[in-house]
Amino acid sequence: MKESYPVRGGQELQDKAENGCPESQWILAELYLDGPKETVEKGFSLLEELAKSGDVFAQVKLADIYSKRKPFSLHWKEQAFYWYCCAAKKNSAKAQYELGRICEGAADYEQAASYYNLASKQGYRDAFAQADRMFIELHRIEKIREERKKKREQLNE
Repeated sequence: MKESYPVRGGQELQDKAENGCPESQWILAELYLDGPKETVEKGFSLLEELAKSGDVFAQVKLADIYSKRKPFSLHWKEQAFYWYCCAAKKNSAKAQYELGRICEGAADYEQAASYYNLASKQGYRDAFAQADRMFIELHRIEKIREERKKKREQLNE
């Protein structure tokens, strides 16, 4: 049975992808991911190959897919975190921003602020407000700590 391809020239695209052309692999992965249900796993596999080879865009896309899978599981959360970390190490502002969101959700505000700052320094628009908000939150937490410390000292006098 002849395989059908999602676009005209699909066989040529497939051949190039199989011969290691990253652009063809990326295009084919996107087409499969956006195609019918039976092609999604092929697209996911191609994307994973690209991510493993160091393609930062594939790493972010893969992390995005893992972070949005339903029902959400700890394994998928860990996979999303892993791939965002890989991309963040290569200065992906989106990955840095998403890691900020993950850390903020885990109440690790210092790490969240660090990731938001990295993303905002690269001009990632959504990160500016988050970085400011984290700065305010960290300042508020520090004030609470100082107040508690003063109260403990007063009680010990």
